[in-house]
Amino acid sequence: SADEPPQIPDAPANPVAKELTLGANEPGKAPDYWIYAEFSNQTAAVTRLQLNRYENEDRSGPLILLQEDIASAHSYVLPMEQYPELDDATWDVVASSPGEVIFRTQVRDGGLQIEKRFRLDKHSPLIQLDVAFRNLGPDPLTAISYMLNGGDGLPIENADSTAYGRKAVIATSGNDEEASLTTLGPFAIAQGNASEIRGVPILFWGTACQFFASVVINVPDVDSANQI
Repeated sequence: SADEPPQIPDAPANPVAKELTLGANEPGKAPDYWIYAEFSNQTAAVTRLQLNRYENEDRSGPLILLQEDIASAHSYVLPMEQYPELDDATWDVVASSPGEVIFRTQVRDGGLQIEKRFRLDKHSPLIQLDVAFRNLGPDPLTAISYMLNGGDGLPIENADSTAYGRKAVIATSGNDEEASLTTLGPFAIAQGNASEIRGVPILFWGTACQFFASVVINVPDVDSANQI
């Protein structure tokens, strides 16, 4: 009725944050930060990654290595089959600076806390990504598993004539500690010809094009006592 006050919708607990960046947008031959990355706290993901020391193919600006290329897909999203709400969750922003961006969220009714920490040093071509799980409840947590998707929107150089395109690359270490590299093109993946890799240490995985790649280098956790 006319006497009733207007209904005001509840504000979201964690609003979508803007201007979350790592490094500096300073393309050139000698930048302090070799990488400039943009993030969204919706899914705690990379939305854009720029290489400051390289130009794009037509020399009109810096090389954009990752971007929202297909259906606004983000890079390095962390989905968990047990918790589908993570697929579009808005995470808390714990820290944001040129050298560090930290996201945090909770699932399982607050019993499991998840952090994603992105760190970048000056004059470094690597972003360090740590994923931390904390049990906030009194009982042990079991059956916790997660996935980490790769980089999206890797550019295809010389698209009209290249035969390489984009490929998935996976490097593993066998019993003899020799590295083995597996490459898969999009057609093989679409046809279901990609088999799972199990039981061997993964050295790195990601996506490669003719001259550049975006890969995750696996650093084993030496603290085996740190259990959830």
